[in-house]
Amino acid sequence: MTCIGGDPLCPCQDGGACHYRDAGSTKGLPIPPRPPNDRGQGRKPLKPEDRATVGSVRLTAAEWAKFRLLGGVAWLRGTIKRARTP
Repeated sequence: MTCIGGDPLCPCQDGGACHYRDAGSTKGLPIPPRPPNDRGQGRKPLKPEDRATVGSVRLTAAEWAKFRLLGGVAWLRGTIKRARTP
C-alpha cells in the first residue's frame, strides 16, 4: 500500500491509520499534532501530606516471610492506622 502523503515511514505502510488526509485530487496534508501538555491535562499532583515517602527496614528472612504472610504493606498501613499514639 502506498501512503497518500508519500511518507515511507507512515504507519499505513503496515496497515495502520495514515498520518495524512486525502484532499481529493491534491496530496494529503499532515494531520495537526496533539496540543501541548500545558493545558491542565494529566494527573494532578498529590498534596504534600498525601505523598508517600520511601524508607527501609532490616528484617531477617523469617521476619520478611512473616511480614508477607500477614499481608505486607497493606497490613502495615492498617496496623499503623489502628494504632493509638501515646
